[in-house]
Amino acid sequence: MAKNKAKTVTQQQSIQSSKTPIKKEIPASKKTNQFYFLLTALVVVVITLLVFIPSFSLLFVNWDDPTNLLENESLKAFATHWNWQSVKQIFTSDIIGNYNPLPIFTFALEKYFFANDPLLNPFVFHFNNVILHLMCTFLVFFIFTKLEMSRTAAIIGALLFGIHPMRVESVAWITERKDVLYGFFFLASTACYILYLQKPTSKTKWYLLTILLSLFAYFSKVQAVTLPLTMVALDFYFKRKWLSPKILIIEKLPWWILSLTFGFINIYFLKQENSLNSSNAVVNYNF
Repeated sequence: MAKNKAKTVTQQQSIQSSKTPIKKEIPASKKTNQFYFLLTALVVVVITLLVFIPSFSLLFVNWDDPTNLLENESLKAFATHWNWQSVKQIFTSDIIGNYNPLPIFTFALEKYFFANDPLLNPFVFHFNNVILHLMCTFLVFFIFTKLEMSRTAAIIGALLFGIHPMRVESVAWITERKDVLYGFFFLASTACYILYLQKPTSKTKWYLLTILLSLFAYFSKVQAVTLPLTMVALDFYFKRKWLSPKILIIEKLPWWILSLTFGFINIYFLKQENSLNSSNAVVNYNF
């Protein structure tokens, strides 16, 4: 009888233990790799920040800053109140033939929350440009790591991107918010696309997230139309059957459509501004 009771207790204990969720421990080597990844990424970002700290003390310039921000009619209302009609105007109009509504919308947010009179507070606009650039630099490091480059190569590549003199205009010039904003969403969508290719599970999540981030990139700057070509290049890099209709056309269909749509939108606004007229060109290029 006692043996039977002991057996029953043992069985109950084994049933309870089977119901207890097993806690998967991350291997020590993986934890070490994650630590070094974050540490090296932090070093790259901090070095980039130190290089661009002087831009915090800069003011506005008279080259496009007045048109895009200081004298922009769509932004005037945000000095006193939030105006949805002005938001609609931002997303349905161009600035000097350029259709990049998302950067202008970020100016509206900054003006409403932090700088009712931007001339008195240029710091907030420069600060956000630098922050966006730092996030871009981190994403470059992340992408290089996911491309299975050595850690040294990833560090050098990310630093070259972060502190290269060609980045100065995009970061230090407030109007070039469109560069750092489009760059962030372009790189973020590229990173998600790589995770979509590499992750054995949750593929739908990464695919949809790539589309969403891409959409923000398209609204930031027309150069985002190159996204599907970047994805094709990644397919080639990861040795996918990139020429198959399933991958090249069906899988990439959202991006082909978005690129054509935003390409035509920008051509329309440039024509309205008469910017495509060859007689206005400083240099005429023949075929």
